[in-house]
Amino acid sequence: MHVMVGIFTYFTANFTIETGIAEKNYMNKCWYTMNWYTKDYNPAMHYDEIPAGCKYSNGLGVLVFLTLLSTSYALMDMRATVVRKTARRSSFLDME
Repeated sequence: MHVMVGIFTYFTANFTIETGIAEKNYMNKCWYTMNWYTKDYNPAMHYDEIPAGCKYSNGLGVLVFLTLLSTSYALMDMRATVVRKTARRSSFLDME
């Protein structure tokens, strides 16, 4: 039970970081101006119009997400194998 709560807490904390970055981006008006008649098919064209601080915060959000993925992959036992009754379960929490 404590492993499930810990994993849930880890993902919730990372989600909180991401939503906090998104909130700060909104408060700092990290966008470029558009009107109702133009369609934005290529947002990369307008990348230079975004302030430098917003570029860094967006990069930080990507790095937080990549850290979440890499630590989840490194710590969790995500093998898709069937555990037999006689086989010992492997876990990163085993202390021997």
